[in-house]
Amino acid sequence: MDNSSNNMLDQLVVFDRLEIGPVKVEKKKISAPYTIYKKDIADSIELIYSYEEEVFDPEDESHLNLASMILAQVAINYGLFCKKIVFNGLFDETDKSVIKDWVENTSREIYVKKFLEPNPFLIGDAVNLPAKKLKKYSYAELEFVDDNQEPIKTS
Repeated sequence: MDNSSNNMLDQLVVFDRLEIGPVKVEKKKISAPYTIYKKDIADSIELIYSYEEEVFDPEDESHLNLASMILAQVAINYGLFCKKIVFNGLFDETDKSVIKDWVENTSREIYVKKFLEPNPFLIGDAVNLPAKKLKKYSYAELEFVDDNQEPIKTS
């Protein structure tokens, strides 16, 4: 992937890869590991959404798709900071397109709102990022594993 237009944002890339999934669906809970990789180090945490009542049918493909989309949401915040984001779940072409748009829009918003506007938490070179309109803000290459090319039936 050519990220040459992002040279000024290269300093923000701190992780080699973020992997989400595989997604697990239970009647009252959905979960997926979030694993971050930097050089030879990997660290993982389980993202869990639980509900008081039975919400999901683990045998229903559309429920796996919904769970995959829900569990992918946190990852959209990492487009500026990762070389690659891998989504393990059930995604059709529409889902992948939407996630790509979300990652790009969120990367642009983070760049403008957190790096260009005054931010007392920034230190070092990140304080002096230039205000420049770019063609692309997200650095991350997105990969979808176990995806589904066909539209997913929701009824």
